[in-house]
Amino acid sequence: MSAEVLAGLDEAANNAARYLEAARDAVKALVVKGGKVDRVALDREQHVVHGLAWVATYAETLREVRDWARALSDKGALTETDQLLAKLLAAEYSAQLAGGVPMTQVEIIRPDHFGVPAPGVALSITQAEKTRLAALLHDLARPRDGGEHQSRRGLRDDPRSISQIRRRQDHATRARLALPR
Repeated sequence: MSAEVLAGLDEAANNAARYLEAARDAVKALVVKGGKVDRVALDREQHVVHGLAWVATYAETLREVRDWARALSDKGALTETDQLLAKLLAAEYSAQLAGGVPMTQVEIIRPDHFGVPAPGVALSITQAEKTRLAALLHDLARPRDGGEHQSRRGLRDDPRSISQIRRRQDHATRARLALPR
C-alpha cells in the first residue's frame, strides 16, 4: 500500500498546488489594479479573498502531509497507521477543494467562485480503511506494560518532550501577541 498511498499523496498535493495557483491568479485579477491592491475591490471581493486563504492552507497541509509521509517512508518508518491517517486527510481535503471548503458554519468557497475548474480528487478512503484506522488508533491508546500508553513511549527520552513543546509554543504565542508572561 505504501507506494500507492505516496503516489496518491503526490497527486493530491500537486492538484492542490495547481488549483491554488489558478485561484490566486483569479483573485489577483479582481483586486489588483495598476500593480497595487485596490482596497475597495478587496472589500468587494472579501469572499474569494478569504477563500483563497483557505485554499492556500489546504494546499500547504497536503504538501506537508505528503512530505511527512515521504520522509517516514525514506527512513523505512511509515506505518500502516501513518499511511491511513495521511490517506484520510488527503482524501477529505481533496474532496473539499473540489466541492467546497467550509470557511465558517455558513460560508463555503467553491472553485466556481474563483471562476476556475475544480481540482481532481486524487485519493479516496473506504469505510473498511476508516474502520481499520479506528482500530489501530484504539490499540495505540491502550495502556501497555507499566500502564503507559504506546503513543507516549519515548517522549520522556526525547529532548522535545510534550512539556517542552508546550512551553515553547506558549512562549512563541505570547511573543507574537505581545502578551505578558
